[in-house]
Amino acid sequence: MAVNKRKSRKATKILLIISSIFGLLVIAGAIYFYTLKDVSPKDSSANQKYCGCYYLDPLVNNTCGDSRQGFNFTLTGAPETSTCTPDCSTSTLNTSYLNSSTEQADYQICQVQNISDERCTDMDILTDEGQIVTGKVTTSDTLEISATFDEIYSNYVFYINSEPVTTDSVSVDQKTITKTINVADYSDVSSLEIKASAKDSQEENINAEACHRLIEITGEGEINVSRLAFETTTDTDNVGYRYETALIDVGNLLSSENIKVVFGFDKTSIADLTMTDGLSVSTSSGRITIQETDLYLSSNFEEDKDFSVLEDVTGDLVITATVYQGTTNLGSADTTIEIPIPDDTTDDSSTDSDSDDTDTTDDTSSDETSYFSVSKACSPSCVERVEGNNLATFTITITNAQEISDDISSVLDKLPLGFTYVEDSSEINDQSISDDDYISVETVGNSQEITWEAENGWSIAAEDAWILTFDALAGDNAITGENQNEVVVTPVNTPDDPTDLRAEAVIQVAQDCTSPDTGILDISIVKILIGFMIISTGYFIYNSPKGSELAQAVTKTSSYKSVRKAGIKIFRPKTYFEEKLVEKLEKKRKKKN
Repeated sequence: MAVNKRKSRKATKILLIISSIFGLLVIAGAIYFYTLKDVSPKDSSANQKYCGCYYLDPLVNNTCGDSRQGFNFTLTGAPETSTCTPDCSTSTLNTSYLNSSTEQADYQICQVQNISDERCTDMDILTDEGQIVTGKVTTSDTLEISATFDEIYSNYVFYINSEPVTTDSVSVDQKTITKTINVADYSDVSSLEIKASAKDSQEENINAEACHRLIEITGEGEINVSRLAFETTTDTDNVGYRYETALIDVGNLLSSENIKVVFGFDKTSIADLTMTDGLSVSTSSGRITIQETDLYLSSNFEEDKDFSVLEDVTGDLVITATVYQGTTNLGSADTTIEIPIPDDTTDDSSTDSDSDDTDTTDDTSSDETSYFSVSKACSPSCVERVEGNNLATFTITITNAQEISDDISSVLDKLPLGFTYVEDSSEINDQSISDDDYISVETVGNSQEITWEAENGWSIAAEDAWILTFDALAGDNAITGENQNEVVVTPVNTPDDPTDLRAEAVIQVAQDCTSPDTGILDISIVKILIGFMIISTGYFIYNSPKGSELAQAVTKTSSYKSVRKAGIKIFRPKTYFEEKLVEKLEKKRKKKN
């Protein structure tokens, strides 16, 4: 009985050891798959998300979307389940430390949600006078660049126009790197794209938005027109807008003499307006200001007309201002005014058509208002930056909700950063089209804008859809995480709702799109339950009669005996040889009997 009890306890110990090994294997497997899961560049971001905001100098750009053209990027973290709200305010900007003539209130704040890589937290670019570069420099400038990371990494480097440049210094805490460059060394290019990077413990490159800038290089004293903006109010009859103030930013303007502005409009029914008087020109601030009274005074214009010609215009209106000094064109800027379309556009004069017997039911685009909507999708939903796994197919679907056919004039698609269009990949309604005939591609920094445009537009049948597909490749500069891809459709007629003409698709860029998620093993309560089951099993075997019977049955199996022998041979060799000797004596005794 004592021998059986001893064997039962030994079996229990073996089972407990096996159970513990099994538990360790489960935990090791969970850790292994967790490290494979591409949740973000940092493990800590699995339960944390990041957003950010930055400032735009209107003398550089007045449209949010490309964070590289901003400055003073600010990161904000928040729990995954809560709302992330970045904190930026123009009141905190000290304009005396900025190398721009822009007034404090005129700087624009842009927000970025879902920051995919927050490991480089800040990058400052200063002139040799200590002023922050807001987006433009001259060839005579010397730039001091510094970038700060959240942790210590290896292989710190700056990239200038995609070329790696070694750092000048690394701070004592090994988190901040610096570099000094002379802009004159890059006089053969029109811009500087500056990025700070490093390698993490997995030898992956850090690619953070906060440490990526695009700076324009201008000639010394070069005059440039950079912004057009209007202050508007609804007209007295609630149809169209009235223009109260016009602002035109002109950099490096030395004289206010002989200035004139030509206003152009994207609607062919509206002729250009050439303004020669009523212009308030400030050379110190680099701005032309035009007040409402001057905009609506016909004697200020060569055509003897004024902005009253825009009173009844609705829908999107693109206005371009071209500035001249004498006969010299100083440059131009444009802006889009989104003018609401009145709900009730019924025209009582329609009764006059009763006397007209002509059947117009088959006319294309006979209504003045279009009713298009657009949607966008991409396949696959995740791409990598390596050849063979970096191809994405985008599908744009434009639907005509009217009971008659209608026309669109163009489609504009803004690819995510680092993506490039694949030549001759476009198809309309499953029919290939020629790039030379219909497509123009414009490179903007590390991205592209693609425009599909036909001479007479495309007609979409009543209650039908027009489907455009094309391919794009993710390059080395594609940003890890979610990337937005926007499409804008331009109809021939005024849209019923301009917001229906824009759509977005989100595509994921990852190091490995096939990496499995941890799944059930990623849930803490599951790990606890597995551990509890292992301990409960051992307790049951040790204390219950059934457990003892099971343990005894196990000790009699050949597998148990083989495992036990292997164990004592390694850890208790003396006992092993003693038992081998006893076995031999037992065999001899049996032979004699």
